[in-house]
This record gives sequence, structure tokens and C-alpha cells, in this order.
Amino acid sequence: MNVPDPIRFCFHKLLVSERRMDARKKGNDLSTAHELGAALVRSSEWLPIIRERFQELPPKQKRTVLRLAKEQANPLEEQLTRAIHAREP
Repeated sequence: MNVPDPIRFCFHKLLVSERRMDARKKGNDLSTAHELGAALVRSSEWLPIIRERFQELPPKQKRTVLRLAKEQANPLEEQLTRAIHAREP
């Protein structure tokens, strides 16, 4: 059984929510991303690699994930903001 990387899955749920026309499905995607984000920041196994996974995203997806994380008060937002600032010269 293949199980997706939870960080990438969380990012995926945020990105997919942008394309949803059905408000219920969009809400479900955002709720899943929020719950997963909360679990990830509490995990000693996954917390250290959140920034690394974020840096793997193309620039446009980074902006979208960060914007949605901020808008939805996703627990990942702080880690993503740190990732952005860590890359600045």
C-alpha cells in the first residue's frame, strides 16, 4: 500500500482547494490541510522536513500554499514563512 508523504499531501490539499468549484469539497480540502498541518508541526519526525518539502515546490505553488496557509490560519504557516526567510540573501 502506498501512502503519500503527509507534507506533500497537505500542500496538495491546499493547492487543489483553489480549483474547487464545489464549496463543500473546497471546505473539506482546507479542513484536511488544517488538521494535517496541525499534526505535522507536532511531529518530531515531520517537523524538521516541512521547510525542505516547501522549497521543492515551484515558485507559483509556494506563493499559493503560503497565501492559503495564512488565510486559513494553518499551523504550517509559521514553518513556511521561516522557509521563505531562510532563502533570502
